[in-house]
Amino acid sequence: MSIPAMVVWLAAVLHDVGKFWKRAGYPGPHYEASASLIDEFKGLFPTEWLSDLKDAVGHHHEKAVSTDVEKIIQVADWLASWEREGEPGPLRDPAETPLISVASRVELLYKAAPNSWGFRLNPLALRREVVFPSAEAQVAPGDYARLWEDFTGELKKLGNLGMVAPALWLITLLSILRKYTSYMPSATPWEKEEEYRTLPDVSLYDHLKATCAIAACLDSLPSDDLEALHRAVFRQDEGIEEKPVALMLRADISGIQNFIYRITRPQAEAKGTARRLRGRSFYLSLLVDVIADWYIRKLGLPPANLLFCGGGRFDLLVPLNAEERLAELEKRLQEWLLKSFYGTVGIQIAIQGVCPRDFEDFKDVYAALDDELAQKKRRKFEGFAQGKWKLDEPDFFASQEQLHHACNVCGLEPLPEPGTCRKCEEHKEIGQKLPRVSYIAYVYGSATEGLPGKEIDFSDPFDVTVWLVEGKEASSFLSQVEGRPIEVAFYKLDDTNFVQRDVLPNVALGFKFLANEAPIALEDLPARPGKEPTKKDEVLDFEDIAAMSKGAELLGVLKADVDYLGLLFGEGIEPRSISRISTFSHSLDLFFSGWLHTLCHTMAKEWHEDKTNDNPLKGKVKGLFYIVYSGGDDLLIIGPWDQVMELAQRLYSDFGEYACQNLNITLSAGVLLVKPHFPIQRLAQLVSKRLDSSKRPDEKTMEKNKVTVFQETVKWQDGEKGFDCLLEFSKGLAKRVVQDQVPRTFVHFLLRLHDQHFKHDKQNCMWVPKVHYAAARRISKEVMADPELRLMPNIVAMMEHIRIPASYVSLRTRKE
Repeated sequence: MSIPAMVVWLAAVLHDVGKFWKRAGYPGPHYEASASLIDEFKGLFPTEWLSDLKDAVGHHHEKAVSTDVEKIIQVADWLASWEREGEPGPLRDPAETPLISVASRVELLYKAAPNSWGFRLNPLALRREVVFPSAEAQVAPGDYARLWEDFTGELKKLGNLGMVAPALWLITLLSILRKYTSYMPSATPWEKEEEYRTLPDVSLYDHLKATCAIAACLDSLPSDDLEALHRAVFRQDEGIEEKPVALMLRADISGIQNFIYRITRPQAEAKGTARRLRGRSFYLSLLVDVIADWYIRKLGLPPANLLFCGGGRFDLLVPLNAEERLAELEKRLQEWLLKSFYGTVGIQIAIQGVCPRDFEDFKDVYAALDDELAQKKRRKFEGFAQGKWKLDEPDFFASQEQLHHACNVCGLEPLPEPGTCRKCEEHKEIGQKLPRVSYIAYVYGSATEGLPGKEIDFSDPFDVTVWLVEGKEASSFLSQVEGRPIEVAFYKLDDTNFVQRDVLPNVALGFKFLANEAPIALEDLPARPGKEPTKKDEVLDFEDIAAMSKGAELLGVLKADVDYLGLLFGEGIEPRSISRISTFSHSLDLFFSGWLHTLCHTMAKEWHEDKTNDNPLKGKVKGLFYIVYSGGDDLLIIGPWDQVMELAQRLYSDFGEYACQNLNITLSAGVLLVKPHFPIQRLAQLVSKRLDSSKRPDEKTMEKNKVTVFQETVKWQDGEKGFDCLLEFSKGLAKRVVQDQVPRTFVHFLLRLHDQHFKHDKQNCMWVPKVHYAAARRISKEVMADPELRLMPNIVAMMEHIRIPASYVSLRTRKE
């Protein structure tokens, strides 16, 4: 890596950090503060870089600049901030202006709410008061000064860049910036002229990251082209939008669901099914991260050029001169995927040129990428058919070795004898290890002997091994990698307090969010009929999870995703700039990757602390839910059936608050209840059908925003007919049945009545007198008059969907 390239990256990352310092009390303009930061921390940078760094960050607002580095930073800053949208509003002190949530401004079916939802100024952390916006967000005096002190304290631990691998050093710096600047606005409405005041809805972190990504692409342009671009951008010449300055790459993994649920014979290895399922899901999400990281390293780009990675896809901004290299990387990747997964997992890659004007609105670029991906998904193996990609071994699909057996778990890998393939065993080991993992380490190099943790080998072809490290193993891991001829990116999971020691020369420190909740045995659990005992520290199997239910021992399966996601990004956000799209993408991923972990952990804690809970596993296990996957914009979670019902409601409530109660950003879900030994592939198909039912748009409003449970599809909120009221009534009715105040036969009567009158003719109201007659004969006047239960008013209002509370009560009160 050349020194000028690293100088460009650093200058781009640090050019507006002075805004942070200025709001914390620096007396001069922000660009002077940025230059002063270089002086203040000159011990972090090689001496020969200081002059170029100071000039680039300190001159990025000057009209006349001379060096290529200064021009690159100016143009990159201009393009990254082209998104800024003027909107009439009050004049605000930058030090008192909260970051407005992008979610509050999304418009699709309904007009967006006023720009009042914002974030409190805090370092990023998985706490409700940090990640959730507030309708009355305020920045208190002294907030910036407090954060600046903590920020600079962590900067001092970085060490001199000349003594550290540059890419590793930059990973740590970006992680520190993400922690402290994710909830501070990049630009604020300080302008005197009202029409020019900037709407503060893009974070300083996203602006710095976008500027770095753009600068890395501009750095590859010839000097003459850079000079022409610099003049054209600042004069806003006509025709500037016609000449690309970078490429946007979008990669999408296919076959995810097929791969995760490919456990064809769970009865053969029933004890490991839960662990295999989680292990396969994590392996595939990790594979996406590894591929994206590989592209960044092979193209010689900073981590900032990975604009987004989650939900089975990633976006890269790459230089124009990388086209030939991209073709080589795709060829190698496609061949490896076919060899490794026999066509069950693939990747589609689309590339589009990006012109300067596109940075104001990426709508056309994203639309073109999605169109190209859609076409490639219909022709997944076209590259092999055309001869662009070839397998090295001519006998790969017709091995001379006679293999008469297939793996008894995945049914895919050929084996010489009956058994389980190496990959499936590894997935089981990953699933067992994950719930105790606190760190993920990417290790570049081969000197990894003796390192503590679980190794996942991606060395061929990605030149990296990934290590799953428990908290108790972290200190030993770092001590052992120190001084070895390897480079390590060491990420703390779900905790942003990651800089707790001086950074080692060959180690980058950072953090990642991973929804990683799973129930674990705190002691040996006795064997159940047809099941082996669960040992201490083992992840619970589905039988144990079902046994944590109240009443019937069933699993609940919750699958959910965001409605109209493509339209939200394509039409809902205005303008669709690179930073604004990135901000919204990361916001959704933070909810599903980070907050879902916190929500499941909180509900598990409540379950174990509930004094009325007499479940025999209480106190003997830790956790409650098994998160198969959660990230990007969707999730699949398995748990005790009654708690999954509660989780669905809590999920909807939290998501609504997280999305600023914006009716344009909604969630749909499907809930399936099954026995513990239910086949995994069939489970996945059925819960997907439940979700599909929820996502059928309303004929009049085109809304989705529904949940399907017990084969009934209802809105989350719809008066007494909404899921929230139905679930609350279900719990109240179950309580009365347990207390023998309402007979179970009455609940069964409601189910039969629903089948008779609502399957075919909803207009037939003869069920009304039947309900009143049955209630009068079977239920006491005291219960009928209970104002909390409101038995008859609720039954009458809910009768169209009475299957939900009736089925809930029937299962909740069942005695095994």
